[in-house]
Amino acid sequence: TALASDFKDRVHESGLTPAADWFEPHSTAWALLFQGQARPRSSFPSGIMQQAAFEPLSLGADAEEEEEEDVECRSPSLVGAAALRRPRRLVVGGMLSVAVALLLVAYLSARHIGSRSHGDAVVNTGVTQFVEAADGASRGVAQKGLLCWLVTMSSGRELDLVKDHQKNKRSIFACDDHIVFSDTDDLGPGIVATSIGQMASKRAPWGGWYNTEVFLCAWDQLARKNMFVNHKWIIKVDADAVFFPDRLPSHLSGKDSTSPIYIKGGETMLGAIEVFSNAAVQVFADKRVAVCNTDIQVSGEDGFINNCMELLGVKPAIDWRLLKSTTNLQDCADKQYVVFHPFVDLSTFSGCCDLALE
Repeated sequence: TALASDFKDRVHESGLTPAADWFEPHSTAWALLFQGQARPRSSFPSGIMQQAAFEPLSLGADAEEEEEEDVECRSPSLVGAAALRRPRRLVVGGMLSVAVALLLVAYLSARHIGSRSHGDAVVNTGVTQFVEAADGASRGVAQKGLLCWLVTMSSGRELDLVKDHQKNKRSIFACDDHIVFSDTDDLGPGIVATSIGQMASKRAPWGGWYNTEVFLCAWDQLARKNMFVNHKWIIKVDADAVFFPDRLPSHLSGKDSTSPIYIKGGETMLGAIEVFSNAAVQVFADKRVAVCNTDIQVSGEDGFINNCMELLGVKPAIDWRLLKSTTNLQDCADKQYVVFHPFVDLSTFSGCCDLALE
C-alpha cells in the first residue's frame, strides 16, 4: 500500500497517463487517481518511463472541482477505457506493471472498507441536500418515493420549458425530489442545477443524437454522490415530455423497488421517460463501467441504457400506458398515460397540460 501510494503521487506529479491499450483492465482504479488535466513532461521519475508525449486527457471534476465552468465530463470512471486518449509513445518497465497491480489492490481494498480520502461532500440538487457518503455506507432501505431528473441546455427552448416547469411546479418539480443537470450550475433564479460540463453531441443518422456520453455524466453524478439511495424509484425524463408524477404510483403498484427492474413504455426504451428501481440503479452504479463500456460515442442514451440494463441482468417490465408518443394535443386528454411526448415549445406543452388536467 505504501509503494502504491508513493507511486500514485509520483505519477500525479509527473502528469503522465498510462496507455489505454496497456492498462485497460485497471482503468477504473486509475480513474480514481487521475482527476484533472493530464499534461506531458519529459520523463518519469526514477527512469521508470522515458521520454514520452501524450495527448490531453479531459477528466470529470471531483467534488471539490465541480463548480468550474466548461469542464468536459470524460472521466474513465464514467465512460470506460474507450474514452482514454492513446499516447504517441510509451516505454513501460516491469516495475510499472507491479505498481499498477498494487494500485488495483489498494483501490479494491478501499472500496471494501468503504472509505474515501476526501470525506463526505454535500450536493445541492435544488430540493434536498444529498450527502455523499462512503461507498455503500448510505445504501440502506430507501424511504422516499420518486427522485426525478432531467438534463437541459443552459439556453434555448429546452431551458424555457424547464423554467416553466419550475414556476408551475410540474414535471420533475412535482416529484418527491428532483435534480436538474446542465452545462452550468446557473440557470437563473429559482433553479438550482448541477453542472456536468459541456454537452455538445453529434447528430446521429436516425435524426437523434449521439448523446450517451452526456447522459452518462449525469448518471455518474447520481452514482458517485449516492444521490439516489434514499428513493425507491429513479425517474429520468426529457424536458419536452409532459410528465405527471402523480399518475406514476398506480403504474408501479405491485412492483418491488428492492429488486433490480426497469420499466419502459414499449419494446424499445424511449428517453422521454425511463423508470428504474433503486436496486437497478445500485447495480448500474456498481457494475456499469466494467460491463457497459462500448459504443458510448456512437449511441443514443436511451438505447445504450436499455442495452446496458440487459447486460447487467436487470429485468425489464413493459407498461404500454407509460408513454404516449404524440404531438396531437387531443391525445393529452387520455388520463391513462403518465407521459406525452414530444411537446417542444411552451404553447403546445401548456396546451397538453391543460387538456390532461380537465
